[in-house]
Amino acid sequence: MARGERTRSNRSCGLRRDGVERVARWAVVLLLGLNMTGCALLNPEPVAPIVVPESCMAEQSEIERLRQLLEEKEALIHSQQARQQEQAKELQATTREATRAQVKLSRLATQPDAASTLAEVEVAMETLKSAKTTAPQQAMQAQAQTLLDAANAAYEKGDFATAVDRATQSREILDMLQGLHAGKAASNRVTVTFQAPIPLRTNIDSNLRQLPRGNAKILSILKKDSALMAVAYRGPWLRIQTEDGRTGWVFHRLVEARPDEP
Repeated sequence: MARGERTRSNRSCGLRRDGVERVARWAVVLLLGLNMTGCALLNPEPVAPIVVPESCMAEQSEIERLRQLLEEKEALIHSQQARQQEQAKELQATTREATRAQVKLSRLATQPDAASTLAEVEVAMETLKSAKTTAPQQAMQAQAQTLLDAANAAYEKGDFATAVDRATQSREILDMLQGLHAGKAASNRVTVTFQAPIPLRTNIDSNLRQLPRGNAKILSILKKDSALMAVAYRGPWLRIQTEDGRTGWVFHRLVEARPDEP
């Protein structure tokens, strides 16, 4: 019996030793794992840099170039718009000054002055009549003739100031038509101010444009028979002022004589 107890005691001791050894082995493994983790944290592997493909870099560079080009174009447009506004103001001021000067001169006109002016306009009229003109130009020539007739009527009444004024308006239209007939390229680039504003009216619904060209911005629509005053011209375009104060450009074929107010 004593031998059996010793046997059980020895077996129990062996189990305890095995348990202790097993625990020891797990402890060693755990310590090794912790040690390796610590080393990894203390000495992290270097991260490889991100390489951007050359195609992406080229696209980004092109985007930046186009953005800069767009900004430059926008700045140029703003500059041109500001310049056009300044030129419009200068033209209006010049027109007002020219009109005032013409009025002062016409009030001082004498019979010889009126006779001389009428004679010059009649010669210019006869010269233009002998030339081949288009139907729209003939309509403008009729306006010039109407003004010339009014000038002669005023001269007969002894109103020499009005005679000079109307004759000057007639001569302005004739000068414009002569430039159109000759096809002068320079006349399309230079704005010529009329010495005396010319009364006209639209013969159809017409576009009032910001600049003297067919693709310019449309400011408004002028209804047929709208009363206008032409203050300048550039090539076949007339710069006009409406009765309500609007200004802009209309093509010369869209206007006609206003005999009720020559």
